[in-house]
Amino acid sequence: MIHKSTTRRLKRISKYINPNDFVLDIGGGKCNIKNFINSKSYFCVDILDYENESYIKLDLNNAILPFPDKFCDIIIVSFILEHINSPYRNQTDFKTKRKINNNFPRHS
Repeated sequence: MIHKSTTRRLKRISKYINPNDFVLDIGGGKCNIKNFINSKSYFCVDILDYENESYIKLDLNNAILPFPDKFCDIIIVSFILEHINSPYRNQTDFKTKRKINNNFPRHS
């Protein structure tokens, strides 16, 4: 069950995502965002172990994202930075994976 405020936030985010965008959801847990967006390319990264075809289990305290630079159009980072030992190192890694030119807001 998704909380009402989370549902509203996901609906706002979905307006910025196009069907051809590659979306990387970092800290996405059970990949709930996938149900709100219209994107054919979606991956979720989280430390917890969920069974999902769009899911990659990864401990960001000990690893970097397993994607090449400029790989995705949009990165959604939610509920994870407070759990990472070196968030600044990870934020730098996150930024390298995103294509530069998109209109997605920094905060929502």
